[in-house]
Amino acid sequence: MPLNFSQFYKEQILSKPKLVCFVILMLSLFFMSQISNFRLDASGDTLVLENDADLNFYREIKKKYGSDDFLITTFSPDKNLFNDDSIEQLISLSDLLNKIDGIESVISILSVPLINSPAVSVDSLQKETPTMLSKQTNRNLAKQELLDSPIYRDLLISTDGKTTALLLYVNKDDKYLQLLSQRDALRLSIKDEQTPDQQIQSDKQKLKTINLAFTRHVNDMQKQQAKLISDVRQVVNQFKQYGVLHLGGVPMITADSIAFIQHDLINFGLVVILFIIATLAIAFSRLRWVILPLVTCVITGGVMIGLLGLLNWPVTVVSSNFISLMLILTLSLTIHLIVRYQEYHWQNPLATQLTIVSTVLRTKFVPCLFTSITTIVAFASLIVSDIRPVIDFGWMMTIGVCLAFLMVFTLFPAMLMLLPPGKPVNQQNFTKNLVLFVANKLIPEKAKVLFVYFLIVALSILGVTMLTVENRFIDYFKENTEIYQGMALIDKQLGGTTPLDVIIDAPKDFLDSLNTTEEIGAELLAELDMDEEDLFSFDTDQQPQVITGYWFNPMMLKKISGYHHYLVPERKVYMSYYVWGVAAFKV
Repeated sequence: MPLNFSQFYKEQILSKPKLVCFVILMLSLFFMSQISNFRLDASGDTLVLENDADLNFYREIKKKYGSDDFLITTFSPDKNLFNDDSIEQLISLSDLLNKIDGIESVISILSVPLINSPAVSVDSLQKETPTMLSKQTNRNLAKQELLDSPIYRDLLISTDGKTTALLLYVNKDDKYLQLLSQRDALRLSIKDEQTPDQQIQSDKQKLKTINLAFTRHVNDMQKQQAKLISDVRQVVNQFKQYGVLHLGGVPMITADSIAFIQHDLINFGLVVILFIIATLAIAFSRLRWVILPLVTCVITGGVMIGLLGLLNWPVTVVSSNFISLMLILTLSLTIHLIVRYQEYHWQNPLATQLTIVSTVLRTKFVPCLFTSITTIVAFASLIVSDIRPVIDFGWMMTIGVCLAFLMVFTLFPAMLMLLPPGKPVNQQNFTKNLVLFVANKLIPEKAKVLFVYFLIVALSILGVTMLTVENRFIDYFKENTEIYQGMALIDKQLGGTTPLDVIIDAPKDFLDSLNTTEEIGAELLAELDMDEEDLFSFDTDQQPQVITGYWFNPMMLKKISGYHHYLVPERKVYMSYYVWGVAAFKV
């Protein structure tokens, strides 16, 4: 420390330890009071940057074609899937799941249309759509139709006919979508250069209100979603005596990810605290060197959690280990001070507590500052990433290291000043003897040591060339977790957990023609192999009304079929949607 700063620090911090401890305690209590607002999040908002174009496009598509928020329950009965017992179990399971609050509908092999079991005429379909439970349905024919159908096979029933899936569609959350739309619109308005300054200020105030309402609703939604998953699991567990059942789907993954984050935060924190206690007790064997660092670490971690709650800054899967890292970094700084304290006290047994502590801080301030700065630079480098959770983690740890450094050089010495120096202890004997022993063994073998390190460097370079990037979500979890087992079964036998939406827009000429009375270009009509009358009908005011759209004609439907075959050569894509100028299908 510079001399003038050292003197100031000595007069304002070390000479007033009770006041410093009181002020820090009050500030810490204020931040810790916000821990109740600390939240975990595993939604799409935590994975991408604000106003991400791809996410916005995805949300627009969801508005047009419906949400992907559904749960998947797989059922692999011990008996044949199509015998009476299994069908009755499936009926009971479907009925109980349908009664759960939050489930809009349940789709299974029991409820889907069957038109070849036996074959029915178009007139009959207008009166009644046959299903597995219809009286006239032949179960053997129904099994064959389900297994042969490109729509049902590998989606509602596995190829081997031993596993079936129940799709549980979750109720649409209109309030969430409304708040999300308002928030995104305000963000775009604020960033728009053409927005007047006065309007920007007004939008910022509105955005604060919307953000607060959105956060509260997300918290409520997470609780409701967790309860929904719990209710579904309770029903599913009732039928595990009849076979193997698994739960999957995006809502379940989100809810379980949040539960895992919460579990990791608690477990990692407790393990690190136990590690701190054990390390300090073994290394220093004095109660003060266990209590003071532990208090410093716990208060630092509590203040950081409260700060995140105050700022409404959610923790994700990526940043869930921040508390463990903060505790370890805080511990490392306090150990530097403790070791130096014991060294100086051993050398100067008659020195006063003020002299010892001030000398320790003066000699260790710059080394600890450099250590903290290099750590901050390492975490701050994450901020240049384009991945939202990585950026958040970088900022969290940057702030956390600064907070740890501040606490170690204020709270820790202030608490230390409240205690007498005690009896001098020499802790250097063990470490000194260990280092000298290793040095005496290695120094005579310089050539061998250099060879080993060159070999390590060569292997490291070779290893770097073999590094790969993997983003397989299922590998984030252990094989004994339900997420892993459910996703593995669904991915292998039932078409996968998350659909891929392929969106194809009609040419701009056609889209422009939807809102105009101008004639469609000859080139476009030639491409469609149609007359203008085939695309439009005219009302009494001679206003064109689309009756078929760009895709609803033999030529373009044939092209859609080609897209299907290109994406999934083995079978047809299972679901297609059409809006006048847009075709969409799910894989």
